[in-house]
Amino acid sequence: MSEMISAMRIFTKFGLDRLRWDLREVALELLDWKQCEEANSVRWLLAHISMVLNVYIPRAVTGDLGYVPEGWPDDYTDDGSHSLERLVADIKEGEVRALESLESLSPESLEDTLDWYIGEERREVYLMILASEILHHEGQVAAAIGLKRRMDGLSPKVEPPL
Repeated sequence: MSEMISAMRIFTKFGLDRLRWDLREVALELLDWKQCEEANSVRWLLAHISMVLNVYIPRAVTGDLGYVPEGWPDDYTDDGSHSLERLVADIKEGEVRALESLESLSPESLEDTLDWYIGEERREVYLMILASEILHHEGQVAAAIGLKRRMDGLSPKVEPPL
């Protein structure tokens, strides 16, 4: 496995490890809370992370930009009806799917060009964007938890599991 593929796996795994810390602090009333009307809810962020893992990373790995897992709902990110348990289960399933698919890549395949949502770019660029999406959105979940806790008069600190 190349250093770049290994780095993508490390970033993806680290973002998901941090998300697991956050999920210990996500109460049901926080799932649909927003910092402002225009912000994404925690439920939306979790659904988006699930989409990155289950749909977008496999698309980038395979080059099949229309890939959707069998039985995947068309409106997954926007419908807001998925329970926390469902989202966590989908993220766990997506973690396995994403990490295994990254492992299947050859270093040469990172140079392949994909014509996707930012135009023609190397597969490596798309995969690094997707790995960073997990870290970015985990940070938004952590920020929502911290802000809500501050507003409720509680410490915003989230302790990593021992």
